Amino acid sequence: LFAQVDYVDLAQANDWLHAPLNVHRAQGALRTWIRLDGTEVVGATADLALTNVDARLAPDLEPLQLSSFQGRVTQKRWGDDARGGQQYGFTGVTFVLASGVNFPPLDLAYRTTRSSTGPRHVELEGARVDLQGVAAIATHLPIGRELLDAIARYAPTGRLAEFSLQWDGEEPRF
Repeated sequence: LFAQVDYVDLAQANDWLHAPLNVHRAQGALRTWIRLDGTEVVGATADLALTNVDARLAPDLEPLQLSSFQGRVTQKRWGDDARGGQQYGFTGVTFVLASGVNFPPLDLAYRTTRSSTGPRHVELEGARVDLQGVAAIATHLPIGRELLDAIARYAPTGRLAEFSLQWDGEEPRF
């Protein structure tokens, strides 16, 4: 399926989009491709150009408020049937926080499996990640307390380019 909309208010999508995020406000343009297997969504790609964004990425997180958001966001089924999981990708994503902080372009892929019989497997790959930018939005992201504490303690700066991390089980301790 393909859809292109020159103006959309993504807050209206909360009723029909079954995702962990809650969009309170986000207006702009959207171009999306959705892949189906029967009646099941197995992947989606969205090119977004949004302004005035106010969203909560999980119920227990602080709202993320952005003046603008632009780039490609992808989601697809990943892994085998026994340990099935999800892959989320961000390509050329850039945004400006409501405070005026500009986040340079980001290329990142996050993959995780779920398993009732063993540890989950996680992979994180990136080509352009600004560490100071990630630190600025860390409290708005669904990451563990130990990692949040490490970000606050070390105040990372610089950029990561062409990196890959993998682990089995819970997120690494810092």
